[in-house]
Amino acid sequence: MTVRATGLVAVGALALASLVAPAAPAAAQPVGHVTPIASSQAADDVFVGGSVTVRPVWSEGTNNDPSYYSYYHAAVEGFRPEPASYAYQWLRDGAAVAGATDAWYLSSPADVGRQVSVRVTASRSGIVPGTVTSRAFTVRPRDTIHVDYGLSYVGSRWESNFCYCVSSDGQTAGRPGSGRAAQALIVRPMSQSYVTAPVPSPGDEFPASFWFETTGYVTGRGWQTMTSRSDVYYVGSIGENRRLEAFRIKPGGPDKAFYDVWYRAYVPKFGWLGWARNGETSATTSMGQRIEAVQVKVLPKGTKVSASGTGNAPSYDRGTQAQVSVRPYYRPTGWKAAVPGGSTAGVTSTKQRLNALRVRVDGKYAGGVQVSAKVQGSWRPYVGNNQVAGTYHQAKGTSAYKIRLTGEMAKRYDVYYRVNVAGKGWLGWARNGAAAGAASYKARNTAVQVVLVKKGERALMSAGGKAAYAY
Repeated sequence: MTVRATGLVAVGALALASLVAPAAPAAAQPVGHVTPIASSQAADDVFVGGSVTVRPVWSEGTNNDPSYYSYYHAAVEGFRPEPASYAYQWLRDGAAVAGATDAWYLSSPADVGRQVSVRVTASRSGIVPGTVTSRAFTVRPRDTIHVDYGLSYVGSRWESNFCYCVSSDGQTAGRPGSGRAAQALIVRPMSQSYVTAPVPSPGDEFPASFWFETTGYVTGRGWQTMTSRSDVYYVGSIGENRRLEAFRIKPGGPDKAFYDVWYRAYVPKFGWLGWARNGETSATTSMGQRIEAVQVKVLPKGTKVSASGTGNAPSYDRGTQAQVSVRPYYRPTGWKAAVPGGSTAGVTSTKQRLNALRVRVDGKYAGGVQVSAKVQGSWRPYVGNNQVAGTYHQAKGTSAYKIRLTGEMAKRYDVYYRVNVAGKGWLGWARNGAAAGAASYKARNTAVQVVLVKKGERALMSAGGKAAYAY
């Protein structure tokens, strides 16, 4: 694996030394440009001289051309008489950069390929303000933000000299199916061009452009923020035989607007869960499930990520999913045990036909559920809470379902559902009364899943872009 500079603010000068600039020939010293100050006033009423030069804060050797770097300082000199104060405005292609009014400027990805300069206005009582503008330079392409991460497992001793971040940029950390339960997650952004940190460090001499605000759900304790050991920041617990059951990674820092952080977990009960993003919950809460592996990516803002191969939701919460139960009926063996939301009602590998459902919603709010079944090519009327949708006393095939919430539950939640079809696998997710399953009764359903999602949360993604109603 390529080793990147950590850029941790906490290590100060050591972090700066690790920043590697692209190889380039030494450039000429950048110089300032003085805006002429026209005046018919007396000489002691105006400033004379004055220039501003943009210098890289972390220059190396003789290469001090700011175009290779990401953090700049406006060095002003030569004004006579001595100004009482300076006002700064950084410019991108000649236009003011919003909020960039300090002597120091942290370049963002928006500057790459653009011309950057700074305008400085000198002021002193009784004297006409004087303005100078630096020579503009083109910001060169540079390393973007990456992510390194790893897991510590229940029963494992903490190794202070071990780098737990052994995976990066979407690689799998951990081993699915290993039976090992994660106790802690170590995750940090990385870049050769930008200073990054696991947590922000207010007042530090060198600001971080990007960091993670990570929280973890620990068995018996609930949600907790990051802590550190041996200068390693993590979420979870160490040496307490407590599982890390879920986590959230939220991007922070001035460059957070340019990136999305995506992450998902492998949980044995479900397999790979769907991708969570920017502070959403990944894995399960209050369900006693273990995390065996994780994947994390940092991508340019707005980049679309495909659904996981399983098409599962990004997370499952016991309190939310316990509000719904689904009981399947198979022909010819009869009714099977009811399961809560998120679980598979029935089995995917069977020669029997899933021919009816009883769906019950006993929620935190008033309201219930209604289900319609398509039997032998015809949609039946909706039935209410815990009523039979489909047929169990006739030799007719049920091929599809429509499910919708009622009352206050419908205002608080969306209901998602999907059907497994023999020979086709799981179809896509339908929502709030749309059809899910096979259009033809000749196709044989084998299982169904129903999931409650709070209003406002991101929609579930269907694996492989599969339609919810097909065949």
